[in-house]
Amino acid sequence: MAIIATIKAIDGDNDWSCTVRDSCRPCPEDNINDPVCQPFGNRQLLLCYDTRTSSKIDSIPAWHSCGRLPTQERNTFLKFVSLNFAITVTATMIVLIRNRQIANAQYDKLAKTIGLPDAKSPDGPLAAAGRLLKFLRT
Repeated sequence: MAIIATIKAIDGDNDWSCTVRDSCRPCPEDNINDPVCQPFGNRQLLLCYDTRTSSKIDSIPAWHSCGRLPTQERNTFLKFVSLNFAITVTATMIVLIRNRQIANAQYDKLAKTIGLPDAKSPDGPLAAAGRLLKFLRT
C-alpha cells in the first residue's frame, strides 16, 4: 500500500501518515452528502498512524475522496447507449408502420377513384397495380 498523504495535526503535536487500505468505492446512500463523498460520490478507506510513535497498532481509520469509478462509468455509458438504441429501433418501426398505413390509404383513395380493388382485397395492391399499368399502356 502506498502512502498517499502526510497530515500535520492542528495542535502540532502529531505527524500523521496515511496509507490506502481499500479501493475506491461508492459512498453509501446515507453518507452521500458528506464532504468526503464529494464531488463524485466515491470514497477510499485510509489507515492513519502517528509517525512519531511509529506504531501502526494505534492506527485510525479515515476516508479520502476519490475520482470516478471506471466500472460505474462504463455501466452508465452502456445503459445510455442501450436506451438510445431501443428508442431508435422503436421510432424506426413506428415510422415504417405509419408510412405503410399512409401508402395503403393513398392506394385505396386512388383505387376508389379509378375503380380498382382496394389494398385489403385478396387481389392486393400489387395485382391491382399490375392491372393499372396494363390499363395505362393501352
